[in-house]
Amino acid sequence: MKRPIIQIRLLSWALSFASCSTPLITDAPYIITISPNDDINEENSAIAFSIQDIFLLESNDLTLLGAGKISIVDYSSDHITVNDNDKLCIFNTISGKCTTLINHKGSSGEEYLNISDAFLNNSTKQIAILCGNSKKIIHYDLNGKFINSIKNDSISSIELYNNLIYTHNNPFNQFSHYRFGVYDSNWTYVTGIEPIERNDFQKKDLNQIFDVNIYNNTAYLYKDNLLSKIENHKLKSHIYLDKGKYTIPDEIMYDIKRKKERYNYIWGDYSYVVGDYLFYRYYYENNMYSEVYSIKNDKLLYRNIASSPNENNGFPIYMSGQYLYVWPTYVKNDSIFIVLDEMQMENTGMADNKLVILVLKCNKTNNSIQKLEKTFAAMFLRETLHAKVTLTY
Repeated sequence: MKRPIIQIRLLSWALSFASCSTPLITDAPYIITISPNDDINEENSAIAFSIQDIFLLESNDLTLLGAGKISIVDYSSDHITVNDNDKLCIFNTISGKCTTLINHKGSSGEEYLNISDAFLNNSTKQIAILCGNSKKIIHYDLNGKFINSIKNDSISSIELYNNLIYTHNNPFNQFSHYRFGVYDSNWTYVTGIEPIERNDFQKKDLNQIFDVNIYNNTAYLYKDNLLSKIENHKLKSHIYLDKGKYTIPDEIMYDIKRKKERYNYIWGDYSYVVGDYLFYRYYYENNMYSEVYSIKNDKLLYRNIASSPNENNGFPIYMSGQYLYVWPTYVKNDSIFIVLDEMQMENTGMADNKLVILVLKCNKTNNSIQKLEKTFAAMFLRETLHAKVTLTY
């Protein structure tokens, strides 16, 4: 799963933002109320995770440079694909060895200037790389050999699901007629989703990029405070995030000159669905909020507030005798993937030229605390303002 971003990709702590206006009416079956100034209810509730896998991937000068730059592109039972500073590495999940390295950065026809997005097609055994800077989509085989490239003037994100390619199209491009496109695996156009209304974009300085993500074996799209399922090439409302007075107005959101005014609202938000839980992160008043909600009953189960990148942010897990604060890097179905940073790997004694990726499985729990596996546990108890952590062995 890839977090939504803004074109002119602003990735620093203070500038990575993405949000939108609130629809007046929603037909979503689930509504979650987002209110950063409200206290957490005193009634206890619990959410538990257990370990599913720990991947130790080889890290050297040819493969990975640093864990802080890593994003996960694809995962299957025997391999995991990561993007490290515009290099794609495919690792065998059992041996941890890099089986394919694609490092063709350059300006020639067979190279890319940057990796804006990518996917691995296990059926065709090809890797597709979207290069926004040179406006093309390049295909390589699993040995890293160039196959072909396709000119691209409008696509700003790509995702493969059930042998169909879903794209987000730049609404400022005159040739984009739909916000989202659907193609077969050979890039033959199938259909479009959500026609573009040109008047909506005449006063906007920024193009917000929306990614299709896969949760619980279903394709989802988060846009305009609404998480929708994609069914039969149509958007079906699923979860509406009710931000109320904290919703940022479009005239502030899309006007780069009014950047400072957005701090009074929720901005930079993105979400993950894992089982019956929503993992939600956003910025408000120069703080970063990391929250976990129960989808079915609109309950805030956990909240962490960090005022700087140096503070603990995310949710705590217990590993090698200490707490680590983490947040999902990638989500697929009901599993959470977490890339440990260099300090965390050092503190846990796992920094021996390895990249450490944890895979957590979400367990359904009642209000009682359950025992988890001996070496790994994360349990959240909801009390007054901030969550307490209880670990069991």
